[in-house]
Amino acid sequence: MKTTAGNAPAILFLAIFCGSPQESGKPICSNIFKPWSVPCCFGHGLDRWRALLDACHKRARPIIMTTVAMGAGMLPIALGIGTDPSFRAPMAIVVIGGLITSTFLSLLVIPVVFTFVDDLIGRVRARLGMTPH
Repeated sequence: MKTTAGNAPAILFLAIFCGSPQESGKPICSNIFKPWSVPCCFGHGLDRWRALLDACHKRARPIIMTTVAMGAGMLPIALGIGTDPSFRAPMAIVVIGGLITSTFLSLLVIPVVFTFVDDLIGRVRARLGMTPH
């Protein structure tokens, strides 16, 4: 496929959505946000809501600090400050987009999905007559 100026936005769009899952996986794999640490708090006498808030509170600061530091480092490149921004600026924009997406996923979407999955597991256990976790 020949890259021309006409399909460059499509390639940039594809790169953002291919880079977003990669970026969103980094905080999970690097122990910044561990959704599986929430069920461990159930055994310590915390209900699900308190355990989820505790986990999010502990993980929010490192995630936001990493995002701000990386975004601040990429901002001059994205704005085209420096030599030959034509090659580096799109890459910096994609990285900043991936950082914003991963922050949103880590702090908002993953806890919500965890809550929905935990509710679903509770309903299945209730229908099967199993004891709740």
